[in-house]
Amino acid sequence: MIRKCSQCCDELGPWEGRLCLGCQNRGPNWKWSASDLAVLVLEREPAPLTPYDICRVVLRDYQRDIPESMLNFDLAQDKRFCWAGQSIYGLFRHGLVAGPRNLGETGCFFMAAFAQALDIDCFAFALKSAGYRFQTQSLRAAMKKHHSIQWLDRSRCEVPLTGALRHYFEGMGVAEDGASLDDMIRRFGPVIGKGAIEFYQRSIQALRSASEVEP
Repeated sequence: MIRKCSQCCDELGPWEGRLCLGCQNRGPNWKWSASDLAVLVLEREPAPLTPYDICRVVLRDYQRDIPESMLNFDLAQDKRFCWAGQSIYGLFRHGLVAGPRNLGETGCFFMAAFAQALDIDCFAFALKSAGYRFQTQSLRAAMKKHHSIQWLDRSRCEVPLTGALRHYFEGMGVAEDGASLDDMIRRFGPVIGKGAIEFYQRSIQALRSASEVEP
């Protein structure tokens, strides 16, 4: 079951605790870490941000001047943050999965959660619709290199969810244990399904529009 903050009801990732940091009653003299300040910023943002943008907001709102290079390291190491693209991070509430830190890992998890083979262009559209930022050719290259992704032909691939792969996802930080991993799979599999439906609907509409303008 996906946890929600008992104060504001926003969704919380597996490593975020039971309350949003912004909902915790900390005194004005509480010393937030750089990572905590980044969480506080992202809790209020509608979409993921770059380390540069997070540092700017921290300086403006909390009067803390955090070096961008230090924050970039913290974002990559802290499991509370979810990778959304090259040097872009958000939180679970932004629709991102915890754990993966590159495009190959992200693609592997979402394809396994969907549990069906997909055309890579369709899959890329669905991932972008979920909030990830990348180039389609980069996704293709990353997934070609990943050991768990099976290609059925030049454009279609799948990821069988084996026991070894489940351990791989847990070790990556997708979930705390097997039961919560099942929650993540149930949560994110339909995200790809929804994106795939929209992709094919748009493709059909484009074909219809093209046929209508032909002489």
